[in-house]
Amino acid sequence: MPFSPSVKSKTLAEAAGHCCVCHRFEAGHVEVHHILPQAEGGSDRLENAIALCFDCHTWAGHYNPNHPKGSRYSPAMLRAAKKAWQKIVAVGPIAPMEAKVQVRYLISRDHSVSTRLLEGDLSLSPIKDTMLVGNEIGRFCLRALGLRKHGSRTFAGDSHPSIADYQAKYSDAKCNQDDLGGFAYYDCRRECSESELTQRVLEDKLSSKLLRETVSATELCVVVAKSFECGSDSETVFETYLTRPTWVAFVALTNVSDRPVAFGQLSGSRDISEAFRALGVSDQVAFSLNMPGCEVSAGQTILVPLALLMAPIQELGESQVEVQAFSAPGDSVEVMNLTEFSTEHLSQFRLYGPSFWPKQIEFKYGGVQIVQKVHPFAPGSAYTLDRVWLCGSCPHLFAFNGDHVPLYVGELIPYGERRVSVHAVIIPAGAVELVIAELEDEESILSELSIDGAIVLKQARIRKGDVLRFPVSGANSLRVPRWPPQTAPLMATQTAPGRTAELSTLWPVWF
Repeated sequence: MPFSPSVKSKTLAEAAGHCCVCHRFEAGHVEVHHILPQAEGGSDRLENAIALCFDCHTWAGHYNPNHPKGSRYSPAMLRAAKKAWQKIVAVGPIAPMEAKVQVRYLISRDHSVSTRLLEGDLSLSPIKDTMLVGNEIGRFCLRALGLRKHGSRTFAGDSHPSIADYQAKYSDAKCNQDDLGGFAYYDCRRECSESELTQRVLEDKLSSKLLRETVSATELCVVVAKSFECGSDSETVFETYLTRPTWVAFVALTNVSDRPVAFGQLSGSRDISEAFRALGVSDQVAFSLNMPGCEVSAGQTILVPLALLMAPIQELGESQVEVQAFSAPGDSVEVMNLTEFSTEHLSQFRLYGPSFWPKQIEFKYGGVQIVQKVHPFAPGSAYTLDRVWLCGSCPHLFAFNGDHVPLYVGELIPYGERRVSVHAVIIPAGAVELVIAELEDEESILSELSIDGAIVLKQARIRKGDVLRFPVSGANSLRVPRWPPQTAPLMATQTAPGRTAELSTLWPVWF
């Protein structure tokens, strides 16, 4: 059963309308939570109730993967937090001013999502009715993102006959699963040298720029190797150079009051250093950002760029709870997650360029000037924006007719069991050209491709941004080795607007 109205009222009164964990004032928005879950025998009595803000309620201990709000705080931690906060409230006084502005930190982890937001295209923002505050940080982030072609951070290396040959050439290569750490998807990993980074990662202008600024190659790149890669039909080992992901941090300020507010200054501090650096190591100086002079309506949000984050290269093993899908479901979807990174991984994050860390926001509400504190940026537990493809990640096949209208045929050579078969594709009637495009940040191998039995391609390696084009007027079928075995020929029956839109973004001249 839920808490009774009297238990809820007394719980909120004992917390003075604040969250017992983070101490933010959220009167009217605080939720009353069961410290010990009802499913585990928790009662609806006052001693089992705690006042929590939305964010802390999201992380509260009884929520699990089967619950829409995740897990973080144990019952013991919540009891201790409640007891400590009640002591503070008992001493008083506690500021009675209700928060008029909700503060959320967002980290965009997808190159195209970040670019779109920074360019002011907020049509698919996870938070509706949003305005972007342009600043030097946003402009710097946009320039930095532009230094990476198509946002790719993976680059092709050499191939080797086997893992044994690879280890013989590179004595420092770690090929034991216990030594791979966050690179467990691969067979081997090794350090990247400065000469390799210079020669191999030519299209990653951002990493090249950082290398010229004396950042070490090992900070920027890791070399990984894998056999039986997407489309490969042998034990051949293919190398890939992985560079640091570029993420963009924002603060979202939402007017949660009942009337328009006029923002004044967003005050805080900024790092003195703008060089490549670890989080929290730079000396800081006070800084204020002037906000738009216009009124912000109830429910409207201001989005402010804060910093360019250079994330760790390896898989992070994060804890994630999906909060909201913010684009129409299709073959890809953008999602907002509440994400928690481990302390170990947080130490590997880096900053580059100007940054700003808010501490308070000034605004006018009903003619009254208000100063509201802003909780600190905490990348270890933040809302992240990600793009998730709902179909596979190997190369994709498109057919174009005489009017150059694209039809999405499907995915080629998906990775699976390590045995070879043939992927047969029935070429759509009226098609004059087939296009094979790699849309994801990966590398694939086409060992052979034939059209109506005639081999037109052998041993091609493609990665994000690459495209292969074949004239097919009058042709009937395309075949390519793949695994696992295919049960029936692939026929073009899909429109896949997301895939087609992605192709048009990378190669607009075709559309």
